[in-house]
Amino acid sequence: MAQYSMAYDKYYNINLEYNKGSLNYIDSEIILNPNLFFSGEYYADLISFDNKLLNRTSFSVPNMIFYDIVDEKTGEIIGGGNRIINQTKFTISLPYYENAKEIRISKLNITTNKYDKILAIDVSYYAKEIPKSYKFVKENLTVKEEIKEKKEAADQNMIIYGFIGVILLLFVIVLYLIKRRND
Repeated sequence: MAQYSMAYDKYYNINLEYNKGSLNYIDSEIILNPNLFFSGEYYADLISFDNKLLNRTSFSVPNMIFYDIVDEKTGEIIGGGNRIINQTKFTISLPYYENAKEIRISKLNITTNKYDKILAIDVSYYAKEIPKSYKFVKENLTVKEEIKEKKEAADQNMIIYGFIGVILLLFVIVLYLIKRRND
């Protein structure tokens, strides 16, 4: 069953990697249109700063590929099948909440028939409603803002250095042409 809802204005776009049974977080962003994915053996729970469940979404790892075998002479499909792959990257979209602190991902444990937490993803830096008592996040926000400012400064420096390089190159070309004309 596909998980898809247009009832929200924004979504967390969570990029994950599946590697031989392990699920790893890559990165995330806020988007306006959700990605389509299918429900399955995993849960992604959005948790608020006061540890309340805001949303639960079921999803599966898209690690099955289907293939066809085509006759090279006739172009007809003569066979095919499916194959489970051990490694893949994929994205899930979850509804955005202004007071979300983290996403907890759990997988169904067949032995206990319960969901075991396997991954926690901090999304507090996207929150608009951060409690004053939540100092750890504020420190992270400050660090993220400093990193962003340093990156912007580095980008500006690269533009300046590029401009100076172009001027120096033009100067060398002009000197070369003057020298060549005098020879």
